[in-house]
Amino acid sequence: MALVGESSVPTDSSQPVVAHLAEASTRLQRVLLAILLLAIGWAFLIDEMFALWLASLPLAEGEGTLSIYSPYAWLDTRWTAVGLLSLWTALPWLAWEAWRFARPGLLPRERGWLSSMLAGGLLFGSTILITGWLWGVPALVDWAQQASPVEGVGLQYDVVAIFQMALAASWFVLIAFLLT
Repeated sequence: MALVGESSVPTDSSQPVVAHLAEASTRLQRVLLAILLLAIGWAFLIDEMFALWLASLPLAEGEGTLSIYSPYAWLDTRWTAVGLLSLWTALPWLAWEAWRFARPGLLPRERGWLSSMLAGGLLFGSTILITGWLWGVPALVDWAQQASPVEGVGLQYDVVAIFQMALAASWFVLIAFLLT
């Protein structure tokens, strides 16, 4: 049983479904354009970011311990990272567009819940991503390095495998945020 005044707001107006779909399409097109522009920007910065991040990894033998065994896989990894960074940096705008789209149809209590979920999810997800890349993956590489090196065998690390592991975890966090 709904309480009087809680099921509708005096400023509610009825609009056809086509109007809602047109508004959603416009908002989505703006976000997709932003993701495309961000991807172009990240494409120019990705090599420097990878170099800085690789320098933070605790690799035993230093120079020469990292290899790229498949140039195609490296290219694929670079573009995957560009896509992830583009989507991640566009998330605040995506959340804002989602908020603006949903706001007119929500009750005040629901608006508060949605805004806290969007802001909290962005903050929590970003914290997990940054912590994972700056602390988690280097700690995992260090742990794997300490596990049990074989005597007489030099250590070589596949850069693509390390990045793909970190990117997979990042995509998982991003998809979990988008699903909430």
